[in-house]
Amino acid sequence: MDEAPDARLFAGSQDIARADDVAALEVLPIAPLAEVGSEVKSDRSAVGASCERDQIAELSTNRFGPKRGDALGGRVRTGKGADRLTFADESLHQLAADEARSARDECCLGHRDDVSLARVKSVLITGASTGIGRASALHMDADGWRVFASVRRQEDAEDLRHAASDRLAPLILDVTDAEQVSAAAEQIGAEVGAAGLDGLVNNAGIAVMAPLETIALDDLRHQLEVNLISQVAVTQALLPKIRGARGRIVFISSIGGRMAMPFGAPYHASKYGIEAVTDCLRQELRPWRINVAAIEPGSIATPIWERGEKRADAAAERAPAAQEALYGKQIEGFRGAVRRTAERGIAPEKVANAVQHALTADRPRTRYLVGADARGQALLKRVVPDRLLDRIVARAMGL
Repeated sequence: MDEAPDARLFAGSQDIARADDVAALEVLPIAPLAEVGSEVKSDRSAVGASCERDQIAELSTNRFGPKRGDALGGRVRTGKGADRLTFADESLHQLAADEARSARDECCLGHRDDVSLARVKSVLITGASTGIGRASALHMDADGWRVFASVRRQEDAEDLRHAASDRLAPLILDVTDAEQVSAAAEQIGAEVGAAGLDGLVNNAGIAVMAPLETIALDDLRHQLEVNLISQVAVTQALLPKIRGARGRIVFISSIGGRMAMPFGAPYHASKYGIEAVTDCLRQELRPWRINVAAIEPGSIATPIWERGEKRADAAAERAPAAQEALYGKQIEGFRGAVRRTAERGIAPEKVANAVQHALTADRPRTRYLVGADARGQALLKRVVPDRLLDRIVARAMGL
């Protein structure tokens, strides 16, 4: 977009909600997983086959194998035993994947001959100032897409302009401001015209951490407004243009939308909500063949960790005096676990690869687990009894 963005998109206030991208609030290190090795092994003997088949159904690709340019594509290894198809650091049983695609290709969504793929060119990515949002915006720009990248500050917009090609158009947008969302949708609609919008990546979000007993309800409402309500609002505003292009919608969720940790209830509630929104929207939009996916990262190296601690400090100042006496020691243990999580975070570009796959693959997955810790926690949540898992989490966090 060569012309300047609509002036309404720059009309923020000093109290604009942060729209930085959020990776995940998972604080369970890998080491304690050994404590339940025997339990997991025995449980997997009973349910492992069905669990893996479920994963295969989600992760399946088309029978022609990975294409050279696929974001998550790998190589097919042949030899004795079942072939295995490698996606990044994940491996799938090819035979089971083939079984999961028993329906005829012509009846599947996203068939290779689908002409809509030939015109996938434009995408809106919210929360693009740092981390996952920025990495995704630059990645899709480098892939030749027209990227509308929403940020909150003019300096972030300028930084993106310098880092990307002329195809990337920054938008100043507070996703919790209904007027700004409407103005952004109007301007994007004018830019893409009758071709419509081919992709929407709902990434903007924050993390609020505090004990449920003492958290200020305004802080809880703000968390849900930014991470959940605003995602629906942006989607509603852009859906007419997405439908016109038979585009795709991607929600940046988290492993925290599958597994909750103490003192992270506001954040986890918003991510569990995103998981439900993703499932419902995917089913509701099926008649229009609009694919909807959730990306569930583990620990990602983004500024969320430092900002999360600052928000926790602010929340503590508003909390009743009893919070320190009741939860002071546990909160300190939780913060230590968060710092350790930040140190092992993987690059946000890993998530950007999953975003590209969700937007471009012939058969996109409905969910993408990104990172070894995300996959490990998803498995634990599936096979380990709740009370045993509670003890593992407590020990890992020093509670």
